[in-house]
Amino acid sequence: MLEQREYFMAHMDHYRTLLLTEPRGYPCQNANVIVPASRACPSADFGFLILEQGKIYPAMSGHNCICVATVLLETGMVPMATDNGGGDDEEGGDAGVVTKFQLEAPLGAIDIEARCAHGKVGSFTRCIAIVCLSTLASQPAGSTGGCVGECLST
Repeated sequence: MLEQREYFMAHMDHYRTLLLTEPRGYPCQNANVIVPASRACPSADFGFLILEQGKIYPAMSGHNCICVATVLLETGMVPMATDNGGGDDEEGGDAGVVTKFQLEAPLGAIDIEARCAHGKVGSFTRCIAIVCLSTLASQPAGSTGGCVGECLST
């Protein structure tokens, strides 16, 4: 995925500029590009690149990961799990069913668990970045590649 990010930066940065700078964009705006997962992460369903203003391409972002996962699930690019038993919670409401899959960011694999009901994502119960030390070693000195860790019940 790092190679895809480097290629995009070198040869396709005009898309970032088009989407994120005036008159369409503003400084806090960002975009995600969904790409095929790399051979380095064969278990991932998809990969994604993060584009920000100022020619910034973060290696990881929890918010962007949640946005990409939501789009993939709600558009059907990643099928939502179904519950033949109804999926209701103890209080009679529709709790949804947890769908599990994996994404790949430039920093590495991310395990996703999303609670879905009626074709919509209700919440993320787990979003954990699995960081390989070899991936971190390829980042510039002093860089952690962005936010690394986990976000639960978002």
